Amino acid sequence: MFLIIFLLISLLNSHAVKAESDMFDKTFFVSLGHKEATSVSLGARVTKHLGFEGALIFSNDLDSDDYHNRPCPSDSMTIIGDKKVEEGKGYDLLYFFGLTDRFSLFIGIGFYEQKCALISRSDYGAYYAQSTYTDYKIARSSGIQFKYNDKSFLGLSYHELRGINLRWGYLFGI
Repeated sequence: MFLIIFLLISLLNSHAVKAESDMFDKTFFVSLGHKEATSVSLGARVTKHLGFEGALIFSNDLDSDDYHNRPCPSDSMTIIGDKKVEEGKGYDLLYFFGLTDRFSLFIGIGFYEQKCALISRSDYGAYYAQSTYTDYKIARSSGIQFKYNDKSFLGLSYHELRGINLRWGYLFGI
């Protein structure tokens, strides 16, 4: 009899905890990450299970002042190779799983683009973009979030392009 009462109370308590996991709804967050380059993102969780994130990856090999955005005028040049010439940017769609009133897991899929160029160097040392193109990539991510007070949470995630990310968020839907 004691075991049945204990199980019933446990079931009712787990239902209450599951309902409290809605407290993660309507959040805003910022993430900082690093893999081959530093990244920053801003995102929001807009429903119990769905959110989005927009990110910049500061992975450009050359800045726009470092090269001429046209082919080398001289036939006497050296091809350096493909280089990233702008920051990568993209968006992720996130799906959240509420574990308890304090913990939430998420997975995501994102679409990213980055402008690249085939760079050459003239014999007098100037760099030129022989041709430019946009590199498109799809990336996956997953992570965990922990609510440490009534209005804030911390998170840790891994993203295929942005690497390990630390996340801080604010809950505004409570």
